Amino acid sequence: MKGIQKTGLLIFLIGLGTFISLIFLGNYKLSSSIFDQFVKNKGINSELFINEMNQNVIEKSFSNSFQFSSKIISALKISNEIHKKNNEWDKVIWDKPHSFSYQIAKEAGTGLIKENKVLFWCLTFGLGILGALLYIIPNVVLLGPKGIKNNGIFLNPTTNRGWIGWLVFIFLIGFYLLLYFRPDYIINWTYIVDPISESISGNLASQWFLYGFLYSIVMTTMAIRMYIKYRHDKYQILRTTSVLFFQIVFAFFNPGDISAF
Repeated sequence: MKGIQKTGLLIFLIGLGTFISLIFLGNYKLSSSIFDQFVKNKGINSELFINEMNQNVIEKSFSNSFQFSSKIISALKISNEIHKKNNEWDKVIWDKPHSFSYQIAKEAGTGLIKENKVLFWCLTFGLGILGALLYIIPNVVLLGPKGIKNNGIFLNPTTNRGWIGWLVFIFLIGFYLLLYFRPDYIINWTYIVDPISESISGNLASQWFLYGFLYSIVMTTMAIRMYIKYRHDKYQILRTTSVLFFQIVFAFFNPGDISAF
């Protein structure tokens, strides 16, 4: 059973590593037709911004989201500074730079990840879920008879400032920083949950759908751990089921705009 747990941990780390690596992959190329439609939909009146984009972004290829986003944000800042200086307030684009860049990058992405969303979902979320379950489920046997088993908690690498705990801490901090302040860097993460978002709401996934989906997956996986550890306690089982039920219902079955997590 310990061997199964070690295998599960390895599979989980492979899935996590693949997920993180997606940030640095992908290609971006913004066509003039997509950009024209974007300008029309957003009601952009800035000829300066449009000219900057035509010169530095439109029909040009970029090998990652960092390069692509930096060009868009640069064009946005240059045009906005000039318009503000000239008091042309109706031409200023007031969107947050990285959120604005995200909207364009979502449409401009091309390449392996965008064209193989299901495959990369399996290589990231799929491996992560499989690895976590292989690590958790053997506890049915390893923990022995029903009852609370807290032996060794202070020596466990996940709870005693061990490498697993630090790895999770760094990942979560990085994830939230990117989610709130650099959503244009995690376009590839949203691509792999597009099929799920489209099947539920008909819309492509936003960074907030990604967050809600990831949070629900983590809660579901950890709920299985709770069911195993507290299978002797009806209260704990009911409490876990209640929390899990309301998380999923409010996250995915709300008739409103699902992107507004």
